[in-house]
Amino acid sequence: MDELILTATHEIYFSTRSEVPIADVVASLQAFERIVKHLPQVLTGLTGAEIEDIQVFVDELESGSLFEKYLLKLVFKDEQELEKFLASVREKLREKPMMRNVIIGSAIAGLVGYGLYVGAQVVRSPEAAKTIQANNNVIINIGAGEMNMTPEQFTAIVQAAVHDKRGLAKDSIKLMSPARTDKGSTVTFDGNDQLVIQKETVQAAPSSIDVPKAQLEESLPDVDLH
Repeated sequence: MDELILTATHEIYFSTRSEVPIADVVASLQAFERIVKHLPQVLTGLTGAEIEDIQVFVDELESGSLFEKYLLKLVFKDEQELEKFLASVREKLREKPMMRNVIIGSAIAGLVGYGLYVGAQVVRSPEAAKTIQANNNVIINIGAGEMNMTPEQFTAIVQAAVHDKRGLAKDSIKLMSPARTDKGSTVTFDGNDQLVIQKETVQAAPSSIDVPKAQLEESLPDVDLH
């Protein structure tokens, strides 16, 4: 049976006034791919439809103020789950234009904001965490409002999808790399002037965090050590 795929395009705009180093662009692209791997579980929580996988492709890149356009392909288990997703989105968003982009864009922005907040906690910066959380509350309220649920419900769904919080924090910080070189730069998702990581948040977020390597444990019964 062929995969059932729903395709959507999404954009990230960095309002930088200077050229962005290639290394920062690459780091941002790779970080975005890892961040959106959390998206199927978030969308499953928001809609009740089971999404098996997500595929990420670069659709367009523009320099100057950096513009990244992605092609996301949501892979559904079967036609029933695809229809459940579309029906849930139509019902919750009341037939609003660009409804899929609103739900997916707010979910992505919510993941990034949560990652930055975790990063601030890891480096023990209460002021940075406060700035980031204030920004993230705006994003969460937008997503929750569009999905006709409470901000607490939206937040719980986003956080439940993240099993490696420090990993998400590291990737969210890397996603911000192109914006960090310009103190006035903001990061806007899907051209929505409400889904924005503000310049104060970009600058308050840590520039890096240490993520310990996972330890490997293996049982070796009946082995003699010399």
